[in-house]
Amino acid sequence: MEQITPFIIDDAEFVQLSNLPTSIADMLKKLIPDRNVLTLNYQGIELKDCISFEDFNQWFDYFNYSVKTVNEF
Repeated sequence: MEQITPFIIDDAEFVQLSNLPTSIADMLKKLIPDRNVLTLNYQGIELKDCISFEDFNQWFDYFNYSVKTVNEF
C-alpha cells in the first residue's frame, strides 16, 4: 500500500477513514480506540471518522514492517 496525503486543518494533519479503501478503513477501526476517531468541521462541512495523520502513520509503519517480515519467510 502506498502512503496517502493527509488533509490539513489549522496546521494539523488528518486522514478520513471513509476515503481509504474499505479493507484498510475496517482494519483501522478495529485497531484505533474510539476516542481517537474525530468529527471535524471544515468550511461548514462536517467530516466524520477522521484520525490524526500521526495515528495513521503509526499503523502504516507497523503494517509495512509486518508485511515485510512475513514476506521474508
